[in-house]
Amino acid sequence: HEAASKIMADISFRENDLISAIDFIDLSIRNCNSLFNCRSLELKKAYYLIENGDLSAANELLLAFKDQKNIDLGQRKIAEELIGKLSS
Repeated sequence: HEAASKIMADISFRENDLISAIDFIDLSIRNCNSLFNCRSLELKKAYYLIENGDLSAANELLLAFKDQKNIDLGQRKIAEELIGKLSS
């Protein structure tokens, strides 16, 4: 389910429909049952929020993400890169 949502979100993103992309991710987050996949979806949402210019919401999401325990190193790196995008 998460993979299909990411694909649909990516298609919407490529069509410059960021609102639909975020909606697909939100729907999948609500129904997510794997911590790793949920975190991956949160990172994807943060990326879309940044691209949509909603820096405040992206920052809030990323700060909450970084406070979580036992984050995969790859996901932590992506989160830090996204936080870096917020600063530039």
